[in-house]
Amino acid sequence: MHQNSHHLAMALDIIHVALSADGHRDLKRLWTILKTKLGVAGLLLAAGQLSSSQAVLEKQRCFGLPPGWLERYIANNYYIVDPILRYALWLKKPFHCQQAFQHYDCTLLDSLPELKRASGHNGFAYGCRIGPEGYVIAITSIGLKNKQATEDQRRIIYHIMPHLNAMRIRPGFMTVPKLSLQETLVIKWAGEGKSSWETAFILQT
Repeated sequence: MHQNSHHLAMALDIIHVALSADGHRDLKRLWTILKTKLGVAGLLLAAGQLSSSQAVLEKQRCFGLPPGWLERYIANNYYIVDPILRYALWLKKPFHCQQAFQHYDCTLLDSLPELKRASGHNGFAYGCRIGPEGYVIAITSIGLKNKQATEDQRRIIYHIMPHLNAMRIRPGFMTVPKLSLQETLVIKWAGEGKSSWETAFILQT
């Protein structure tokens, strides 16, 4: 019972930091908590747009990943064949990365060893779409130090990932040039739990 209370307190602490974060300076604090308390070795927070079923990640922050990895990921168009990204946007709930490799034929990754290493098999990811196709997507990926996640790690990660993802699509973190002020406000109110009717009433549209 004491152990369960400890893990619940840890999850709530992480969620509290994510909910109260209002800018990039808070991400480092969040990374420190994840690294020291949960044994996280790598963290990727990304947001962008989805067009013609291809993701364009325009805003990314990562911790614990190899230097220059994100730049190479974008420059080499790895997002086109990344099974974790594709699976995340299809599943729409937290999952272990191994599920993505099992769901898709990942033999193509044999010719892309860097992407295969970075994707890893002991990691978790979560993604979502906001609005219709061509609108906003957000992806969160967590890699662990240990080779196999414990049940406690898995439980906590599944609880916190939606909150980390929701943090990334707030206007304070992501200002995508293609979004109008109206679209940004829609995202803001949707993130606060407003229905489409309530949002339309607030915005007088």
